[in-house]
Amino acid sequence: MLIGLMATVLLVMSLSAFTVTPTRGTSPVHNAQAAVAIPHVSITTIGGNYNFSKSKITCQIVNNPEFTIKNKTTVTQMIIFNHGVFATLPPGSIDKIHISPTGTYVYSLQSNPAATLTIVVQ
Repeated sequence: MLIGLMATVLLVMSLSAFTVTPTRGTSPVHNAQAAVAIPHVSITTIGGNYNFSKSKITCQIVNNPEFTIKNKTTVTQMIIFNHGVFATLPPGSIDKIHISPTGTYVYSLQSNPAATLTIVVQ
């Protein structure tokens, strides 16, 4: 009986060591960052011209602002930013692009300067 009592005491002690006491504002549910999907854009052929699949996307600064871009055309595409080549994407390639700080950025295609992609980083 003494052994049974000691086993019960040890069990209660070990369980109390793992007891979690909630504190206001520290609940894992409240502090967990919501998963934010990474925006994706493709370069495609629309109406015989090369274009971005979207004209505007938004990236969140708290989620390491980035987006992916895929070249779905059959030719190498050069993405232009601030009057210079920012990235070169061979056919079928995908690139992940990081942007900071907050602001608005406008990209275009060398193959079609009228095709623009506006990135808003919040």
